[in-house]
Amino acid sequence: MFSFHKNAQNKKQEPSFEIIHRLKAHWVISFPYIVLLCAVVGCMFLGYVWYTYLYVDNLSVQEKETYADEKTQENAFDKDQFDAMLQIVHKRQDTFHSLQEEHMDLFYHRTSKSPEYDTQKPVVEKPSKRRKR
Repeated sequence: MFSFHKNAQNKKQEPSFEIIHRLKAHWVISFPYIVLLCAVVGCMFLGYVWYTYLYVDNLSVQEKETYADEKTQENAFDKDQFDAMLQIVHKRQDTFHSLQEEHMDLFYHRTSKSPEYDTQKPVVEKPSKRRKR
């Protein structure tokens, strides 16, 4: 009869079980190195792709000249269009400032025109209404 106890005298293992056990032990030992190797190969591949994208040019001489010409052309400044846009901006600023009104401050419940909160006048403390003993 087949016994699973470690100290059994008649311990007979099947050859396939032994092979699977050895493969599993080898896999457990070599797995971190395989992962490390895959990571290094992946980083090298990404570095190669990055290098070819940045430094290797596939342009012909004519395409390079066309690219250089396009980069060196200057843009013409249209002063009339600039002045028109500037007028529109100033008009919007004026309408924005004209629509603003004095309003009550929600956090402190006072207005900027109130004489008791005027910042230019010195603050005078009001006498307390407590009775003195």
